[in-house]
Amino acid sequence: MPRVRQRELLREEVGLRLQRLWPVMAVQPDFANRRHARGMRVEQAYTGAPAFAGKLLDRGFMVSFSGIATFTSAETVRASARYVPDDRILVETDAPYLAPVPLRGRPCEPAFVIHTARRLAAERGMDVEAFAALTTANALSLFDRCCEGRKESRGPLRPLGLRPF
Repeated sequence: MPRVRQRELLREEVGLRLQRLWPVMAVQPDFANRRHARGMRVEQAYTGAPAFAGKLLDRGFMVSFSGIATFTSAETVRASARYVPDDRILVETDAPYLAPVPLRGRPCEPAFVIHTARRLAAERGMDVEAFAALTTANALSLFDRCCEGRKESRGPLRPLGLRPF
């Protein structure tokens, strides 16, 4: 698909999400600099430095970390995870990619998120249960805010009995 059409579709998608107050998930770092990136925003699978995380935080983004944070070479990512405040950090699987150590190389799945959470919790000086509760509360808060006052508030997460990991 031509890039021009891709950009048009991205603008349409973002516009629709913002109209409905749904979150906008961003993977590409340059997305944070676009004028149309307003509303609930998440930088997914963050791999940047703390300085860029600060710019995202200033623009209202939440920052989500994947299994990359467990890689030996990912000290910059872990520094960013230490930098992001408690109320803006998320953890993710990014299935089927980016499986954490010790499962690197295998297709990632949601059950593997515990490995990423353990590493990030240790980096932040927290126990994994507290970190799980924190990131789960952040995710629920993000989706609750985007659906606030709507019939579908809390979405399908609450009825399914979502628990930290």
